[in-house]
Amino acid sequence: MNTNPWETEVEWLRKQPDMKQFIIDCYMDEDVTIAAERFSQSEEFAEVRKWAVHWGLPQGGKVLDVGAGSGISSYAWAVAGYEVVALEPNPGDTAGAGVIRRLSNQTGVPIEICLEHGERTGLTGDSFDVVYCREVLHHAADLNQMCRESYRILRPGGIMIATREHVINGPAQLSQFLQQHPTYWLTGTESAYPLSEYQRALMQTGFKILRTYGPMDTVVNYYPTPSAAANAQALRSAKTHLGFVGSVVGQTTWWQAFWRAWHRRAGSPGRLCSFVAVKPGIGTPGGSFATRIFRLCRKDTE
Repeated sequence: MNTNPWETEVEWLRKQPDMKQFIIDCYMDEDVTIAAERFSQSEEFAEVRKWAVHWGLPQGGKVLDVGAGSGISSYAWAVAGYEVVALEPNPGDTAGAGVIRRLSNQTGVPIEICLEHGERTGLTGDSFDVVYCREVLHHAADLNQMCRESYRILRPGGIMIATREHVINGPAQLSQFLQQHPTYWLTGTESAYPLSEYQRALMQTGFKILRTYGPMDTVVNYYPTPSAAANAQALRSAKTHLGFVGSVVGQTTWWQAFWRAWHRRAGSPGRLCSFVAVKPGIGTPGGSFATRIFRLCRKDTE
């Protein structure tokens, strides 16, 4: 068996007959071109791109995909017209840089690869419009350092988008989350933090947090399938358990608010949250006219 934990995880999951849908939901298909194209057309990526554009990402801007894995996100950003660098320390051919290279070669989509960790990228400071982390921060060897490095390489007014981060209430929930995780026993690579710890790491670095999205606030955080269908099914399940009362109040605004608040405050261990933060600078936050002009001028001189 492969000794690289990320390669080991994917190889093991692909061999499990009962994990076929999980593999599809998590974009771990053996044919990476199929997975990458599906992700690029997903509700999740469409929503993330909306966030980026709203907060000032210029068309053709520069995106760093941290912990790029097999490159599905890098591909999606590149197909959407952005200049992409895939940061991935794992050189492997199952779930690492080797897959990204194959994906780029097979599709002709340009993706630059950087074989480094998020804590120390070796990349030039003030050089990216977006740092994008999909399910990455909870894997950081040093969460604070990863946030500091992301801040360093972003341009003034640049944004950091960290999505689908596992959240817990405390140590007891961490233990519960790890026990129920399908591959932690195999790789030991999963983790999770309280919501306040993610926020503190970002703010102490210097970021201004623009939005924090709870588990049911956005399609990006739906689990395991990031689609509107997953949320609809969850709501149907909740209303079923509440019987007639659930069917009556299920469509009301206060019910939706209660549902979101429950997931945010007392939800299951490892629930997903996402963050959008800006590096303060000219025209903060990132969507202002001044910041757009600044970025365009910087891009013209590169």
